[in-house]
Amino acid sequence: MIRGLKTLGLMLCLAAITACAGAAPDADGVHTKARRVVVNVNIDDKLNGSSRDKADWRLLHVVEESDVEVTLTMAPGGTNQVRGKLTAYDVTINPVADRDILVGQSQYSLRFKAVAGGDYFIRVFAQSGASNYRLRVNLSAADPCASCGPSENCVDGVCVEQASSTCARGCGSGKSCDEGLGRCVWSRCVDVRCRRGHRCAKNGRCKPIRVACPRGKERVSGKCVAKCQSGESRVNGVCEAKRDIPTIRTRITGGQDMADGWAEVILNRGRADGITRGMRGRHTATGRRVTITRTDQYVSFGKIQMSYRDVVSKGRTVTFRPAN
Repeated sequence: MIRGLKTLGLMLCLAAITACAGAAPDADGVHTKARRVVVNVNIDDKLNGSSRDKADWRLLHVVEESDVEVTLTMAPGGTNQVRGKLTAYDVTINPVADRDILVGQSQYSLRFKAVAGGDYFIRVFAQSGASNYRLRVNLSAADPCASCGPSENCVDGVCVEQASSTCARGCGSGKSCDEGLGRCVWSRCVDVRCRRGHRCAKNGRCKPIRVACPRGKERVSGKCVAKCQSGESRVNGVCEAKRDIPTIRTRITGGQDMADGWAEVILNRGRADGITRGMRGRHTATGRRVTITRTDQYVSFGKIQMSYRDVVSKGRTVTFRPAN
């Protein structure tokens, strides 16, 4: 009897150890493992306040100044059993908006303003209970003129003090007076107000204002990045040491004139030296292009647009680069 109880106890202990060892850690339970949010798309997931999956973190990157709306539906089509919290944080993990999640209530939303280029975190947390949920993040461009006072005008997305009209002196060709701004603008830009960081172009459309990069930087894919150092070149956006491209030097050993002012030349290098059909090189003395028409193992044939006599009288060297 005692021996049987010991065996049963051992089996229960082993089962408990196996269950604990097999429990997978929550993949997005901390902000450092937050999954990136795809805006305007429903995200379906689940929470369980009595397991390791108590919290889900999401990362939102905002390109331009925007109004953010986060909507959460707990237990879609059912009754919510979770008590917890929905919170939005800035990149320093300071909360910018939050809502308590209550048992029996399914619909929640958060709204906050996001700065251009900012990163934000969204956490759905279950203190107790378990439920499926649906999360959605929507972005809309913030109105840069909403904060302008009665004595300010919105100019290219920036609030500026109203100035006395300069239209009295007349506007130049293609321009008209914008009474709201008190100055001359392109005729198609009258009453056009662009958001922050944009300006009205001659065609009446708002376009981003391109700002010169600071000294020592250059614009790559719309961003200012450090210039490559001497001896480096940019490859796929990354500065790398320049690599020397080997040059194949060949010598003309013979040839003949062809029709229409072309000449065929025979070169002392072939496939064994890296010469391939269609490869293009330069006649060193004249800079004229030489195109390979056929190759053998150690000899190749090319054509050049000049007489054979002129070719050999000026020089017999032809150079190729494998990239050509």
